[in-house]
Amino acid sequence: MRFSRGIWWIIFAAGAIALSIKPAYTHHGGLALEEEEGEETGTEATQWQQEVLVHGYRVKFLSYPKVPEVNEAARLVFEVQSADTGLYLSDLKAELQIKGPTGRKEDLLAPAVAGVPGYYEENHRFPQAGSYKITFRAQGESKALVGEFTERVGSIQELANPQYVLLGNGAVALASAITLVGAMLSLRRWLMGC
Repeated sequence: MRFSRGIWWIIFAAGAIALSIKPAYTHHGGLALEEEEGEETGTEATQWQQEVLVHGYRVKFLSYPKVPEVNEAARLVFEVQSADTGLYLSDLKAELQIKGPTGRKEDLLAPAVAGVPGYYEENHRFPQAGSYKITFRAQGESKALVGEFTERVGSIQELANPQYVLLGNGAVALASAITLVGAMLSLRRWLMGC
């Protein structure tokens, strides 16, 4: 009898976990939760990596992928929005300056994304691993909007802190061991009961 109660608890826990998982979709270069695609939730679903407040405007930044790889295409996405009204500033002449780890500077244009208010985007390939300083400049309503952001480039494995990787692997190994022991004890109890 205890075995059947244990199975019901396992099914209940698995169902609760399955119901709590939400799929993510790519949207405007960022991650959007399912609700953004069809429902109004009142919360902002795009996962911006960095944000600065300049003259009453929010300048937000994200890269896609989140950790750009060396010599791989990366989308650099910016959004300009009024902090007071929430309105987006569209059709600005936006410029980027990307300063690499060696001090080399590169000037680029970040054109407005058609059909998406306040979005500016540039595709870029970073030539080497390291930390890059990205400066976004635009002229908005007689004030210069300048946002400075830092982007780490390299593989996720290179940028990950080894202590956190070890801790995560240890937690997964411990959880797997506990699950295996529980399954073995449950099977043993079931076989002894038959």
